[in-house]
Amino acid sequence: MLFASFSFIVFLLIFIVLYFLTPSKFKWIALLLGTFYFIISSKPEWIILIILSIIFNYLIGIYIYRSININKRKAKILMIIGIVFNLLYLITFKYLNFLSSSLRDLFGIFNINFSISYISILLPIGISFYTFQNISY
Repeated sequence: MLFASFSFIVFLLIFIVLYFLTPSKFKWIALLLGTFYFIISSKPEWIILIILSIIFNYLIGIYIYRSININKRKAKILMIIGIVFNLLYLITFKYLNFLSSSLRDLFGIFNINFSISYISILLPIGISFYTFQNISY
């Protein structure tokens, strides 16, 4: 679903009305369902990535919280694992093709044949914002 499309405008209007009709206690569910619908209508396979990311970050957050008073070193290691996971997620979608072409150019200077084929991935909307929100969690 493109932002400049009629279907997005209809979706947005319906979503805004439903969101404001939703009791405060359940607004987070409305936001979650609206986000899932938007993602599925844009690129259905992204929903799997988002759900896996949500589950991972939720679980790592719980493990960090539980271990912070017991074993600070373990909590720190878990935090680093969470940050690395999220940055790899961002690098995969946003910078993988840039990194591969940069490495190819770098090795080309030394006449070394380095070939990584480009991955044709459509960049999820707001991936940087989403990733840094997960890291801050």
